[in-house]
Amino acid sequence: MLLEKINQINLTKFNEKFSFNHTIHTTKEELQQFIQLGDLQYVWLPACPRANRITSVFKWYKLDHSITEHHLSPYYKLGDNWVFDAEDDIFEETSIQDYFPKDIKATQPFLYDQSEKKIISNNTYHMSMLMAELMDEIKDVEADKSLFPIEYREMLRKWNAWLYKNVNLKIYQVASKTDEDKKSGMKELKTAYDLLNNYLSETDYLYGNQLTESDFRLFHNLIRHQIYFKQFKVFDRSLEEWTSLEQYVQRILKKHPKIFDDLYFDEIRKTHFRSEHNIKKYGFVEDIPSLEEVFPFSEK
Repeated sequence: MLLEKINQINLTKFNEKFSFNHTIHTTKEELQQFIQLGDLQYVWLPACPRANRITSVFKWYKLDHSITEHHLSPYYKLGDNWVFDAEDDIFEETSIQDYFPKDIKATQPFLYDQSEKKIISNNTYHMSMLMAELMDEIKDVEADKSLFPIEYREMLRKWNAWLYKNVNLKIYQVASKTDEDKKSGMKELKTAYDLLNNYLSETDYLYGNQLTESDFRLFHNLIRHQIYFKQFKVFDRSLEEWTSLEQYVQRILKKHPKIFDDLYFDEIRKTHFRSEHNIKKYGFVEDIPSLEEVFPFSEK
């Protein structure tokens, strides 16, 4: 049922609706040139699921060997956006907004070329697909080791479109709503999770019987489920109520333990419960839930 829905997605219409016009784009060819020049910086926030997804792809292909990685501070400053850690030796300005054109809202993660002093991409929807496709070509990656195999790409793009609309974006849309609108959104999220739970009761991964870039788009939201449940209040139950989804997370962590290296659980917790943005939006919580409460998967 779910696979049929996804197979019917019209990618042209999706791309027209979600055009990402207010982001900075780069092409595969341009990205390759920037990587070869060796001045590329990758800036990301560990608390962010989309950043975590891109970082998982980034590390899978060992792009950290040719692109310098920078962490943002876990504390969002109202009026300043995300800020760099004080000890960062590349980015001298504090706020990421200082590195963006004035007509584009600063978002992370982003790729920054140090030699030209400009951001080359903050198109987070396409960035990880672009990285995977490029590295598959450069390294001639075998299909079963690829996160974006050529023979699956069309279907993976459809999976990504469905996940974006029904999970990745939907969680944050619902979190910002109130009353009946929020209740309606919660029902839609529950429906999406029910569909995924049923689907993953019969397969290990989303498509092709191997870990793909699309799995990271779901996995990094699922790993944060207790935050969406406890703080955002967009779900009315723990992830364990969706047995197949919980097993899916456990399976990925067991089979691919290196993913733990980029799951900064304590930073994620600090960002969600102590950044100015979230305190203003969800209120101050005196006693932050323990790591075990927020991240039942935090132990290797």
